[in-house]
Amino acid sequence: MVDCTPDPNLLESMRSVGYSLNTAVADIIDNSIAAHAKTISIRYFDHGEDPYMAIIDDGDGMDYETAVNAMKLAGTNPNAKRNASDLGRFGLGLKTASLSQARSVMLSTVQHGRQNTLRWDLDHVARTREWDLETLDEEQTNLELPQKVRDLMPSMHGTCVLWRNLDRLGNVAGDSLQDIDQAMLELSGYLGLVFHRFLHPYPEDEIERISITVNDEPVPERDPFLVNNLATQRQRMQRIPGTDATLCGYTLPYQNKLTMEDRGLLDLKQEKGHTLFDTQGFYIYRAYRLITWGSWFRLLTRKEATKLSRVQVDIPNNMDDEWTLDIKKSQATPPKTIRDAMKRYVEKLAAPSRRTQQFRGRKTSNDPEARIWDVISDRDGSFRYEINTDNPYVKGFIDNLSREQRRDFSGMIKVFAAAFPYNDVQSRLSVDEHGAENGLTDDEIRECAQDMWMLANQLKHMSASAFVFPTIKVQGGIVAWSMILDAKSRQPELKKKLTQEQVAELLGVSRQTISNWENEKSYPDIISVIKMSECYDVSLDYLLKGEQKMKSYYDYLEESTNVVKSNANRNKIITILSYLLIWAFAMIVFWFFASGSDAMGYSLMFLWFILPISTFIVSIVIGKNNFWGKGKWAFTLFFGVMYMLAEYGTFKMANNIAFNKLNAPDLGMIVAGAIISAIGMLVGSLWNKKRHNQKKISNKKNPNLLF
Repeated sequence: MVDCTPDPNLLESMRSVGYSLNTAVADIIDNSIAAHAKTISIRYFDHGEDPYMAIIDDGDGMDYETAVNAMKLAGTNPNAKRNASDLGRFGLGLKTASLSQARSVMLSTVQHGRQNTLRWDLDHVARTREWDLETLDEEQTNLELPQKVRDLMPSMHGTCVLWRNLDRLGNVAGDSLQDIDQAMLELSGYLGLVFHRFLHPYPEDEIERISITVNDEPVPERDPFLVNNLATQRQRMQRIPGTDATLCGYTLPYQNKLTMEDRGLLDLKQEKGHTLFDTQGFYIYRAYRLITWGSWFRLLTRKEATKLSRVQVDIPNNMDDEWTLDIKKSQATPPKTIRDAMKRYVEKLAAPSRRTQQFRGRKTSNDPEARIWDVISDRDGSFRYEINTDNPYVKGFIDNLSREQRRDFSGMIKVFAAAFPYNDVQSRLSVDEHGAENGLTDDEIRECAQDMWMLANQLKHMSASAFVFPTIKVQGGIVAWSMILDAKSRQPELKKKLTQEQVAELLGVSRQTISNWENEKSYPDIISVIKMSECYDVSLDYLLKGEQKMKSYYDYLEESTNVVKSNANRNKIITILSYLLIWAFAMIVFWFFASGSDAMGYSLMFLWFILPISTFIVSIVIGKNNFWGKGKWAFTLFFGVMYMLAEYGTFKMANNIAFNKLNAPDLGMIVAGAIISAIGMLVGSLWNKKRHNQKKISNKKNPNLLF
C-alpha cells in the first residue's frame, strides 16, 4: 500500500478552480437557502477597517459534527440522493468558493443557541504543514468577528461565513474603496438576477420568499421575462419528454414599449452583456436558482429578430450529471437527448418575436390600408420597405394631382423607400437605442390629411419640374432651403450666382465671414439675414422656415437675441448706477473729507459743476440708446429730485449744523435738474435720429440692402 495522503498544499491549488467574486458569494448563499434561511445579509468592510466579507443567514445552523463535515473537502457525495430544494452538489462549494477569494475562512454557526466556530487559515497550514482545522471558542470568535458582523449574528440559529485576508479582491475590484464599492454594486446586481425567483417568486413557484442585502441595501429586483408586463407574450409550459425538466418561452414587448421600471428589471445598459441582443436565449434554472443565461446552445442563431425571445428552463437537481453542471454552478450544458426537444420549442418561439420586430408600431386596425409601410419580400430571400400608396391619406393626396405630377410623385416616394437607412436602424437597435413613439391621434391624422389636400390643390398649378425639384441653393452664405409653394415663380430670381466677395461687399462683412457661414462655423445675425432676403429677393418666411437644418440657426438667433436683451439691460443698469455712484461719492467726500470754508466751496462746486455735468452726460447716453423708449422722459423728474436732494443734503444740512437753522428743501432745484436732464436727453435723441437717417440714405444708394 502507498500512502497518498494529500499534501496540505492542496488547499492552495483549490484556489484556482475559477470562481469570481460573484460566483463565490452566490455559492455560499446556496448553502444558506438549503438551510432554509429567510434573511441573508452580506457585509463588507468600511473605510478604516481591515478588509473582510461576511455572509450571515438565519437558517437552521449546524451542530459541531455537521460544521466539521461542512469544512471537510468533498464532505458530501455528489451522487448521493438529496432534497429537491438542495442547491449543493460536490461538497466543495464552501471551501473552494471561500478560499478562492480569501486566505482565511471562518465558519461560525449557531443551533439551539449553541455556537460552533471553525477556521481554515492557509498561512497557518503553510507554517505547520498539517491539515489543521482550527476550533475557536466563544471569546476567540467574538474577537475575530467585526462589530457590525457580531450585531447581525443570530442568537438561536443561523450561520456566518467570514472571509479574511482578501488577497485577490484587489485583482478583481481594484485597490481603492471606490473600486470596492463598484464591485459590490455589481455583486448586488448579479445576486438579484441569479436568485430573482427566491427574492420575488413567480405564482407557480413552490418556494418561500427570501431577502438578500449588501451592507443593509436590498439587492435590486430583476426579472428577465417581465412576467407582470401585460404586453409580454408567454408560451404554454412544456415538459421535456422523459425528464422532469420544463420549458416555458417568453417574448418581451418591443423596447419602445418598455417603461423605466421594465428596463431596470432587465438591467438594460449600453455595455456588452446588458443589451436585449446579448441576453436573449435560454435561462437555465436548477431548483429555481439561475445557473446560466444568454445562450441558445447553438440550437438557434443569435440575431436581431430573436432578441426579444427568452426560454425559462427548469431542471431538478437530480439531472446535474446529464447537464454537466460545474463546481461553481455557473455553467450547464443541455444533454444531447433533450436538445432536439429544446430546438423544436425555440423555433416555434422565434416566430412571435420576429413578428414583434417586423410589425412594431403598427396600429391594430381592421383596415389593411391603414399602414404606411409595406414589407416586400423578394425571391432571393431579401426584403425591403415601400410606402403603401393604398393608404387612404396617401391615396387621397395622389388623386388630387395631375397625371404628370402623379408620375413624378411616384418616383419621389420610390427614392424615399430606396433611401431607407437599414444599416443605421440595425446598428442602433443592436445597442438597444429606442426611438420615440411615432403614433398620432385621430385628430392629428385628420389635420395632416387636410394639410395634404390643401397642398395638393396648390401643386396642381405647378409644372412637374417645379414639383419634383423645388430645392434651391442660394450661394454666398445661405445653406440650401427647400421651397414648394410658389416655387415656379420664385426660382428664376433665386438662381443668382454671386461670389463670396460680391456677397461680402453687399452685406458689409469680410469674405472669411461668408465662408464661415457656408461651413456652419458661425451664423449671420438677424440684420445680415434681412439684408440677404433683400439681396436675393426672398421673403424671410421662405428663407427661414423651409429646412429642419435651420433649427440650429433658430437656436443661435434665440441665444443672440437673449444676449442682446441681456446686454441692453446691463447697459441700462450700468448707466443709472454710474450716476448714483457719482452722486453718492460727492456726498461722502463732502461730509467726511471737507470742512469749514472748504465744505461750502466744495458744495457749490458739486452743485453747479459736477452734478449738472454728470446729469447731462447720463441723459445723453439714455437718449442716444433710447433706453426705455418714450418712458425715458420720466427720468427727467428722477434727475430733478436727485438734484434737489443733493443741494439739501449738502448745503442746507451744513447750514443747519452751523447755524442750528433747519431750512426746507428748495423745490426749484427739481426744476433745474429736470431741465438739465431734458436738454441732455434731447441731444441724445437727436443724435440717435441722425444716425438712423444716415443709414436710410446709405440704403437708398444701394437698393439691394435694407439697412
